Amino acid sequence: RKEGVQKGAPEARWVFKRMGRAAPAGTPCQRSSVLLWCAAATAALGAEAVTPFLPDLLLPVHRALNASDTPAEVKDKAEEVMELVKETVGGAELADVYNKVRAQKDRVKAGKKRHRKLEALLDPEASAQRRIKKSLKNQGQKKRKAGDWFAHKAKGPRVDYTK
Repeated sequence: RKEGVQKGAPEARWVFKRMGRAAPAGTPCQRSSVLLWCAAATAALGAEAVTPFLPDLLLPVHRALNASDTPAEVKDKAEEVMELVKETVGGAELADVYNKVRAQKDRVKAGKKRHRKLEALLDPEASAQRRIKKSLKNQGQKKRKAGDWFAHKAKGPRVDYTK
């Protein structure tokens, strides 16, 4: 451990970042758990201690509120966490940090889009392979959904339509 480093700060930053990364890939139960952890951390640490970690804390909340596939109960929990953070930190500080998080996400999204377009220009074969792979994945997903629907409708054994 280096001398002069605030004790616990790097580990705390790692925990906040790790929880932020765990939220989007998980099940609704896991996502709710991450949001509840964010609320508990906010309540336990207080305004002074939680302020440096606000960008990492608000990342899963932003994803939950803005993702189209987020279940209603997860969105409700995200709104509750936002209210708790607003009460703890204050509205102005929350709005400032939340807008920075949103702007960072927009920058990353625009950068990925720019990279895909540049790849299409510089390496059209790789771009075409990526599109074909995505198309095959979507076709398989449609077949699985149709198979699930037919199995549910017929109340019989599930037929594998992916072959």
